[in-house]
Amino acid sequence: MINMMKGNSGVEAVVIVPTRELAMQVSDELFRFGKSSGMNTATVYGGQSYSMQLKNIDRASIIVATPGRLIDLLKGKKINIKPSFVVLDEADEMLNMGFIEDIEFVLASSAEQRRVYLFSATMPQRIKQLSKKYMNDQTIIEVKKKQEANPLIEQTFVKIKQSEKFDALTQIIEIQDFFYGIIFCRTKADVDNVTQGLKKMKMDVDCIHGDVPQNKREKILQKFRDLKLSILVATDVAARGIDVENLSHVINYNLPEDVETYTHRIGRTGRAGNKGQAISLCSNPEMRRITQIEKTLKTKLSPFKLPSKKELVAHKSKKMTVEIDGVIENIDTSHHIPLADQLLAKHDPLKVVTALLHQASHASNASQKGSQENSRSSRSRDSHGDTLRLFVAKGRMDKMDRKGLIRFLERETRTKLGDISDVKVCEKFSFLTLDADEAHMIVEHFEAQGRRRPLAEIAN
Repeated sequence: MINMMKGNSGVEAVVIVPTRELAMQVSDELFRFGKSSGMNTATVYGGQSYSMQLKNIDRASIIVATPGRLIDLLKGKKINIKPSFVVLDEADEMLNMGFIEDIEFVLASSAEQRRVYLFSATMPQRIKQLSKKYMNDQTIIEVKKKQEANPLIEQTFVKIKQSEKFDALTQIIEIQDFFYGIIFCRTKADVDNVTQGLKKMKMDVDCIHGDVPQNKREKILQKFRDLKLSILVATDVAARGIDVENLSHVINYNLPEDVETYTHRIGRTGRAGNKGQAISLCSNPEMRRITQIEKTLKTKLSPFKLPSKKELVAHKSKKMTVEIDGVIENIDTSHHIPLADQLLAKHDPLKVVTALLHQASHASNASQKGSQENSRSSRSRDSHGDTLRLFVAKGRMDKMDRKGLIRFLERETRTKLGDISDVKVCEKFSFLTLDADEAHMIVEHFEAQGRRRPLAEIAN
């Protein structure tokens, strides 16, 4: 471990942001802005190696950090910084996510003569109290954003019962010739339900929200950027800082409470001269917000007509035709010729083709039905990779039980852990099985504490 207590005196500024994705985006912008001036930036967030981050901090003049990992480094005395500039970005979101005490700790640790810049979309009372406490002679600058509709975005809505929203969502996706978009939900539970429902239908989809560990979020987002996923389901907080080009669609599974959030959501499509579609699924109580959106943006949202069963069948047939044409033109199927000759010698060619289409359709439906019978935990594990057995040097003598052990690990790592199984709590130690990435993250966390033997290790 690098001895960082020599000072980190080169760090002049700290930028604190609520999510890993926003930290990476801010760091990228600062890198482009300062690369010609020799300004170095270190990005600090949970789920990444301590040693690498400490090396970057040692040569940095600016740290961009999420609150949790920065607090770990400061309280663990791995860094010793007194920044003259502290920037709080998305302060209201950090308040909503429960980071206010961490922010106060960072501010109290900064230089006495400092400048504090606080950026916030809203100004709740707790944020005002924070600014008065740590910002002398404060100046408040309000930017009144002119709300206008982007002419490249086709804005539509579907008036529908809450219980019918998922069916409407699948119809909207299936009728598109091309779909590469984000589906916004209000709650984590909605995100999970929508994601699992779309996975049952064999769609290329994954999700991000506050309970998805940050190291997994990065992998999911990279797959989405690389077009290995065509659909991302997200909450607003988790989607902060996501910058993905060429999205064709944004779907509001639930409408947000305010017009500004709506504008921010749909603004992820219709960029760089490309057209985009924003479709909102509205229950009856949500329809009043459509009126508010239209009035604020000075535009008219058109009703989106859901496809009929006949239109859906026709579209699926069209897609199947395109896929078969692609196989004929691009794939060597000569090894199937002997069987094809046998079938054609025995049956009418039209009947052979229709039978094969029926069989392909039946196999697809059976596969979907089988996937619906998988448990939620096994689906989650399939989507996120391998598992590992973890040894933890805490047991019954430390007043641990299953729930207490999991709470201890989540509190220590500041991470909501995913599926955990086969927990065995002994007198002086415990074992548990969990996602491989999370297991390595926990081990790294305890190794960084500098004990002779870390509290957690990968079990043999």
